[in-house]
Amino acid sequence: MVVRRRWSGGLRPPGCHGFPHRRGDRASGLGAGNVFYQIFPDRFANGDPSNDPRPEEYEYRGKRPRTFPWEESPGDHAFSVVFYGGYLAGITKRLEYLDPLGVTVLYLTPVFISPSNHRYDVADFEHIDPHLGGEAALAALRNHLSVRGMRYTLDIVPNHVGSSHAWFTAAQSDANAEKAAFFTFKQHPDQYHSWLSVQSLPKLNYQSEKLRRRMLTGPDVVLRRWLRPPFSADGWRVDVANLLGRQGPILLGGEIFRILREVVKDTLPDAYLLGENIFDPTAQSQGDQFDGMTNYASFTFPLGHWLCDFRQGVRGLKEPITGPPWTTEALEASWRLRLGHPLGPGAAPVQTCSTATMCRASAPSWAATRPCSGWRPSSSSPTRRRRASTTATRSAWRT
Repeated sequence: MVVRRRWSGGLRPPGCHGFPHRRGDRASGLGAGNVFYQIFPDRFANGDPSNDPRPEEYEYRGKRPRTFPWEESPGDHAFSVVFYGGYLAGITKRLEYLDPLGVTVLYLTPVFISPSNHRYDVADFEHIDPHLGGEAALAALRNHLSVRGMRYTLDIVPNHVGSSHAWFTAAQSDANAEKAAFFTFKQHPDQYHSWLSVQSLPKLNYQSEKLRRRMLTGPDVVLRRWLRPPFSADGWRVDVANLLGRQGPILLGGEIFRILREVVKDTLPDAYLLGENIFDPTAQSQGDQFDGMTNYASFTFPLGHWLCDFRQGVRGLKEPITGPPWTTEALEASWRLRLGHPLGPGAAPVQTCSTATMCRASAPSWAATRPCSGWRPSSSSPTRRRRASTTATRSAWRT
């Protein structure tokens, strides 16, 4: 049975925009009232130069990694292999800085083995990157967070892997290999489906039952493993959730995420599931897929255009579309349009935009999805340097 919540001002939008609540669903303990603090591990704190990535270690797409001193600009060095040596123990050592800010949950961007600094091109889901300190460092962070009554979530990319992942290298080397079915080759071995045609990010094919067992339904899949001791993560943030299981007319996302939710909640009933969707997340916010969505389209992007000069890249155009910051009236109009109904008396547009809102508007221009001419960190300010790699975010739940 579906029960619809009452909206502010007595207004009720039509259809699924009513945010139905399904009886029997248990809300995650990481929902209302928690303050999330996002950390990009390589950019947070380096306290052990001995595990910094070095040029002689490997080559990635024709480039070699280099770790720069904290204050030094990387210049024109290839972005993906620019490192500053941040690691998990550096986060542990600075919990005394985070705790007084009121932070209750850390959201770590990917920490699995990868050749890049962002690690969204994962090479191995089973191990924590040694440059971040490995499994021991993650377990230690968990212990220290527990002492302070804090929790943390991990970031996973079930939509694709990196081109250096063993599954993909096996698939490329043999068209008849078991792992070849994990991907969709247009012409073997070098033409295949990938995330937004980025060849270093081959897309996983969830039509393969064997892949589903490896990623979702097996007894020791990564979704379960990292929620269990000694790592005991408190939830997952799922990257590019709007694209998973989606290839042309094939749309398996809803089916896959219902399975994913069942697996996660079976392992840890109170686990928090946050999905990334840069468009309309309504269909994934109905209680059977995610506990919350990163609500870029309805909240973050309009707010960013209001705070900063408008700048929008468009495929097919050489130059971005630019303009002055949005007026407050334009921001309100955007929210009215996205909500699908007039704002009633006392309505709180931020709270009604999605299950949970991740606002990144305070991030510096070079870290934002779209460049912003507003706030920029001073290179001489330690506090601002930390803010350059992290964003404190408060989950805003509908009331």
